[in-house]
Amino acid sequence: MQITDQQIYSVRTDKEGSRSARARIHRRVLGVFALIVFLGSAIVYWIDQTEVARHKREAVEVASLHGHLLQQQLLRSLSLTYGLAALVRQGDGEIEDFHKLATELLSVSGRASAIQLAPDGVIRDVVPEKGHVAAIGHNLLADPERNKEAFLALKTRSLTLAGPFELKQGGQAIVGRLPVFLNAEQPNERFWGFVTVVVRVPDLLRGAALADRGEAEHVFSLTRPHPDGGEVQRIWSSGNEAMVDPVYFPVAVPNGEWTLAVTRTGGWHAPWTTLLWLMLAVAVIATLTASFSLHILRQPARLAKEISRHTAALNEANTSLQAEISQHWQTELALRESERRLEQRVVERTAELERLNEALMAEQAQQRQLIAKLAGARSQLLQSETLIAVGQLAAGVAHEINNPMSFVMANFGAVQQHVSVLLEGLRRQSQALAPLVQQHPALREQLVQIEQELDLQFFADELPSLVDDTLAGLARIKQVVQDLREFSAVDQGGWQLVDLNASLRRVARLLANRLEGRIEVHWQLAEIPAVTCQVAQVNQVFCSILLNAAQAIDGNGQIVVTTREDRGWVDIAIADNGPGIAEENLAHLFEPFFTTRQAGQGSGLGLTVAYRIIEQHGGSIAVTSQVGQGACFTISLPIRQEGLASRL
Repeated sequence: MQITDQQIYSVRTDKEGSRSARARIHRRVLGVFALIVFLGSAIVYWIDQTEVARHKREAVEVASLHGHLLQQQLLRSLSLTYGLAALVRQGDGEIEDFHKLATELLSVSGRASAIQLAPDGVIRDVVPEKGHVAAIGHNLLADPERNKEAFLALKTRSLTLAGPFELKQGGQAIVGRLPVFLNAEQPNERFWGFVTVVVRVPDLLRGAALADRGEAEHVFSLTRPHPDGGEVQRIWSSGNEAMVDPVYFPVAVPNGEWTLAVTRTGGWHAPWTTLLWLMLAVAVIATLTASFSLHILRQPARLAKEISRHTAALNEANTSLQAEISQHWQTELALRESERRLEQRVVERTAELERLNEALMAEQAQQRQLIAKLAGARSQLLQSETLIAVGQLAAGVAHEINNPMSFVMANFGAVQQHVSVLLEGLRRQSQALAPLVQQHPALREQLVQIEQELDLQFFADELPSLVDDTLAGLARIKQVVQDLREFSAVDQGGWQLVDLNASLRRVARLLANRLEGRIEVHWQLAEIPAVTCQVAQVNQVFCSILLNAAQAIDGNGQIVVTTREDRGWVDIAIADNGPGIAEENLAHLFEPFFTTRQAGQGSGLGLTVAYRIIEQHGGSIAVTSQVGQGACFTISLPIRQEGLASRL
């Protein structure tokens, strides 16, 4: 048999087409691999940024807690100066039994370590004297290193805070000085001196729960702007290393502001080992996805190659037949008798060729249908694999959130108890000071003024409710996490007994952001038995139908969910009052890639996958609709798998 130029050209064209097809497949597989790597990298980056945000929120909460404690301890200690100043003015420069009164005030003051009286700026009395004798006789106005705040207090006639600095009697402390004027706002007004409260820095830090923390997770630093040059002066730090990107909390103090900085010991980002493992997981997933894509994409090429082989064989047979017919026609010129039989044979062979040609056409049409079904099955398989991966990721995220959420709720429970103890302590302290306040009207007025300025009653009334609201919000977050974990049901594979009423409510809660404020859900749930099914797949069906109902409603509307039991089956009806479905579209709802939405707003696979899932469960989905009156999807599932025969 001779090989024609046309056959050589055909073989060469087939080889070039095969190479081109393989190149296209490889490019698509590389595109899938690159897409998975990009999405995985984006997820890893998002996880790392989430960790940074979480660590900073925790640091802000820690800084706020300790900063408020520090401010409260400091203001509580410095508030003694107002009471003492009132007693000095009441006694015209003298305080009866000063040592006893100062000792009692120190016992309830918080963190004040000493109280001083400095007439004309010279320290005369100190309580307690032990450890502070060296300060007696010190002239606050004549000390060039420390008189700046004293002159500021005289100028502003208000309480000023000096320090921290080393005391004459030893130790580091801060000093609050309040100037006292006798016969204030009268012609014979005169400056009497200062009432001074000394607060040692270690005592103040202990009161704010900053000293001796024994905690390695956070590093703290307390600074202030220096009154002379404005440069930052460190008051105290829990570590020696430099702070990287700290969070700050301002602490208001008289005549200035302190800053409490907090940073995390291990840095804000997630551990590099965790990020490395996540990137390795992304690489493995991308490799597996690319391998699977390569396998799927090669199937059409193999089918096309098989069709080409059959077509070539048929062409070869056709060519051979034509040669044989030509030979018979040449022979018929000499054999008239055989002409009739030859013509008959030609007619028979022609009819057989037409039959074979029709069969080939039918086979080719069938193969085209198979190729279309294969493309649909491939898209559905990719959709299912994607939903499984999203479910596993959702379950992992829910697990990661649930653990720290348990600690947060436990800590806020402790905060609730501490707030109750703190308010009860303040109440008892107020009761203990009541006799003393009744004996000194000026002190009572001063304390009432302080309470009004600081609005202490407001904090006492609002703080418990704020803690309760926070605990309620945390409980809501925990419920959402639990719903997300149960919705994904990755760790509950296989067939199991499921409460479909609970599954419906759980899916509705997860879709609350699509429903609340616009769509009202009405529940008409009967008492139905548990159904044997695969919970993750059934949740996916409920989610697809509820989302379709919500997206079909333009503006406000309502969805009615009904369940009932019927002879060993459970029926779930989901109805909406949307625009309805046109009659010509009802027959195509469950076909792959059929959608009535605009391009890019839906894949057309949601209802197809739902139909396949219910079909695999031995159930059915029916839909009824009238244009303008909404649509109703009814899902029927057997309570037990053997219950299918009783319904049919």
